[in-house]
Amino acid sequence: MKCPICGGVHINFSSYSYTKHRGCLAWLGWWTIPMIINAIALYFFINRAFWFGMVLASLVDLVVFIGLLATNSYRVSRTVAICSDCGYKWYI
Repeated sequence: MKCPICGGVHINFSSYSYTKHRGCLAWLGWWTIPMIINAIALYFFINRAFWFGMVLASLVDLVVFIGLLATNSYRVSRTVAICSDCGYKWYI
């Protein structure tokens, strides 16, 4: 492998990993979906069986909340090549 800047062949490789967290739009999406499901469940069950609609909405909220906590972050691995001649680094 050659350096794209100076053409040197003395290249060092380094790997590292870091943790990425969920962004604000993903959190917003995770909370709007159960609100919509709750509204639909309460609309259909409000006159028939109110307790059944409330239990169903609570279970949906619980499942979404557990999924939100379980998938809060993930690991990303990157490999970097560093030219020993000029110091330029790039990701592989």
